[in-house]
Amino acid sequence: GKVHVVDGRMPHSVLLEIYSDTGVGTEIVL
Repeated sequence: GKVHVVDGRMPHSVLLEIYSDTGVGTEIVL
């Protein structure tokens, strides 16, 4: 699967949008 590197400062709503669109992935919060 894909690995998504996500900035921990991003709003939660943005994170939800990202993972809803991509479907699968591993969340890595910096």
